[in-house]
Amino acid sequence: MGGLCVIGTERHEARRIDNQLRGRAGRQGDPGETQFFVSLEDDVIRIFGGDRIKTLMERFNIDEDTPIENALISRSIESAQSKIEGFNFDSRKHVLEYDDVLNKQRNAIYSKRDEILGRENLRDMIVPLLSKYGYSEDDYNRKEKEVGEENMRQIEKIAGIRAIDSIWIEHLENMESLKDSVRLRAYGQRDPLIEYKKEGHRLFKELLENCERNMVESIMKATINIQPPSKPEEYVFVLIESSYYQILLYNHYKQLFVS
Repeated sequence: MGGLCVIGTERHEARRIDNQLRGRAGRQGDPGETQFFVSLEDDVIRIFGGDRIKTLMERFNIDEDTPIENALISRSIESAQSKIEGFNFDSRKHVLEYDDVLNKQRNAIYSKRDEILGRENLRDMIVPLLSKYGYSEDDYNRKEKEVGEENMRQIEKIAGIRAIDSIWIEHLENMESLKDSVRLRAYGQRDPLIEYKKEGHRLFKELLENCERNMVESIMKATINIQPPSKPEEYVFVLIESSYYQILLYNHYKQLFVS
């Protein structure tokens, strides 16, 4: 007599986890027992075979509160677990391929970022984007005249870098969520890797569009307020304000300090 009775309230998608729970009972030759209770609404049952079992219950007019113990149910659960484990194995096998998708996007973004940092003038990059977001080249020229040509070059760079950095961080989070969600699409007989590539491409296109939009809006909404030095030896303090960022320019050193 005696021993440990382990009760499981659902079956895990991995048989290994169920077996670990069974192993808690009857350790080292001691008596023990394991009993699982499952519902047709459990994920493992619902995804694989739940409708078929539910149809059988309705056909035989079995009340939903009536407990059922049948080899058919056990085989359905084990079959579902086997399929899920197969999907999970494929997902792990494709980890490098998933990473390759993001690495290509990362290289493209870093290349664009380096281009912005390396160029003295971004005017020819920005002007073609203006009409797409409701501005004209005349608007751009007026803004450049308002803030000054030298300051405009600095604003262009800061706007471009800030737009890329902020949206790239958000994109990484979206891609991580996507990687988790595409695994479930395998249950609908769709290749998770193909779905990841397709959705990842769509998200990356959105990222590029958002980068363009934020950069243009930041530039066109930027204003400069110059506070003249109280003493000649003091630095000229320039505050550039916009709806997206604040930039501190110390003209004495010609360096940017982003607040």
